[in-house]
Amino acid sequence: PPRAAARVAMSHTFQHRLNALLTFAVTTLAVLCLLASITDEFHRSDPVADVRVLEIERFASVGRNDEAYLVFSVDADLRSCFSWNTKQLFVSVQVEYAIDHPEKGRLTNVVSIWDRVVESKKNAVLNVPRARNKYKLKDRGHHLRGARVNVTMQWNVMPIAGRVRAEKRVFPGVTFPDEYSEPNDERNALQTERVSEQRRAESAAPRRQAPTTPRREEAETEGNARSDDAL
Repeated sequence: PPRAAARVAMSHTFQHRLNALLTFAVTTLAVLCLLASITDEFHRSDPVADVRVLEIERFASVGRNDEAYLVFSVDADLRSCFSWNTKQLFVSVQVEYAIDHPEKGRLTNVVSIWDRVVESKKNAVLNVPRARNKYKLKDRGHHLRGARVNVTMQWNVMPIAGRVRAEKRVFPGVTFPDEYSEPNDERNALQTERVSEQRRAESAAPRRQAPTTPRREEAETEGNARSDDAL
């Protein structure tokens, strides 16, 4: 019928128009994102960063691993890394040191010990005079004794549209001693915790009363009978 044909023609026309509109919108959005990412390539930043290791707060052997805590200072001005297309910065402090692997040869270990998320340009000035490990500096093995480590500050620029860009600065770190500063603290802490748990379990357990023997019950019965006769 003519009416059914007209309805089919109108539906095809509506679907085609909707498809064309969505295609145009997606294409326009992709072009805008591409242009935004291209503009970031022309953005030049001049960040200032400085990380200094103040002391080795703790250096111990925990099981089969080396574990250390460092005290360091962070002074950085990353405001120039922000552009109109920047969403946030992810700043991290890493420790790098070389080890000799028996199969793979000379390798470089990189361990992240501290990080911070900077969400605005006004918060991009970092001034931390005394920071401590946010994450453990743990080595699988005993490669930290006598090792020379470097400290690296890295920041990842996360844009609204486009690719993530990363920059870093490497600073001289510290040399670990040949001997551990606290070799038995971890073991003593575990032993103290186990003893305290045992004491808490003993105090929480109900005390059992000693059972009364038959002879004692008979003696108590005879004593009560004699007292009743006396009365």
